[in-house]
Amino acid sequence: MENTVAYQNAPYTVTIKELWWQKQGLQQTATGYGRKLVTPYMLSIPGAARPYRVYAICFSNCASHYILRNGERLFLRDCELEEARDLAMAEVTQ
Repeated sequence: MENTVAYQNAPYTVTIKELWWQKQGLQQTATGYGRKLVTPYMLSIPGAARPYRVYAICFSNCASHYILRNGERLFLRDCELEEARDLAMAEVTQ
């Protein structure tokens, strides 16, 4: 499942790659809150050597998504991540 979405004027590709515990419907913490929550999304940036795991920071009913690149947090626009997720999920259900 891959979908290309423009981010900061450069296309990136979002792939859904769930970990074993996500496939079983489990969550990373008992509360669902945390600073570095693993999401099922992988983000590929043109020219990058590898895809990056998308993480979330969540301490209420709203999360901020980011990737770690060279040890630095690069935050993503949630509307673009949601668009890519919705497209990928539509492919799964077809």
